[in-house]
Amino acid sequence: SGIEARRIASGFYSNLIDVGWYDQPLGSFVAQAAGLKLFGDSVGGLRTTSAVMGALTLPLVYLLARRMFGARVALVTIGLMAVAHWFIAYMRLGINYNQSTLLGVFALWTFWEGMKKPCEGSETFARLTRVGWFALSGVAIGLGMYLYFASRLFPILIIIGFGFALWTRRNEARALIGGALVWGLSAALVFAPMGLYF
Repeated sequence: SGIEARRIASGFYSNLIDVGWYDQPLGSFVAQAAGLKLFGDSVGGLRTTSAVMGALTLPLVYLLARRMFGARVALVTIGLMAVAHWFIAYMRLGINYNQSTLLGVFALWTFWEGMKKPCEGSETFARLTRVGWFALSGVAIGLGMYLYFASRLFPILIIIGFGFALWTRRNEARALIGGALVWGLSAALVFAPMGLYF
């Protein structure tokens, strides 16, 4: 991971729509390349980048858990996650895996926000807000395809959750399907360059 990050930072690659070490998309090493410039071109800089990615994941997990289950469960969730062995291990390894977690949790949270009941205010504002959440989630899913392979699981999780929501909230089917179409289009547009590569 560090070697690929150094290559990206030095301009070795003329195009990031490609694969690098272990056939992982080159995009998965961009954050680490930036981290090497910010935190130092060393193993410490690489590990700091992973730690920052992991630390940024925790507030997103809190927001997702709070929206789904309430504040108490959200606090317990991030408390347990912050001390979980695998989470800590990937935060300190200096490898690109935990970027998928960060972007995936963001995609889940924003999709869930889009599926919630419309916010207070005018009907037009509520629709725009809902569409915006779905679009953000789609962009995150599309960007996730440029990261580590685990990111490919998040669209599946969202589609399963969407199917359940559609089943339980049939009276809102039209709005939910519209949001899902925005989500899919956003993801497809962002992923298109890498999709054409593959």
